[in-house]
Amino acid sequence: MTGGELIDALSAADALEKSFERDLTPHALRFSLRRLPETVQVRADAALTRAVEALEHYATPSIVFSHLTLELREAMGRAE
Repeated sequence: MTGGELIDALSAADALEKSFERDLTPHALRFSLRRLPETVQVRADAALTRAVEALEHYATPSIVFSHLTLELREAMGRAE
């Protein structure tokens, strides 16, 4: 990952954190994952599950969303 890609990922994580609604966003993300290949869906769903669990355990949201964004980008990158 280049420096520019990392900055883009962190900006995306910040935007996701600001728009995240605990009761709605995970379901919406899982719904949008349905169009991706199954292997990507599995990896992305696991990353999302870990993120939600971390938030439920009061982890620092900015770290959780940064990690989630990087995991989702990695999962999607493997599909290309």
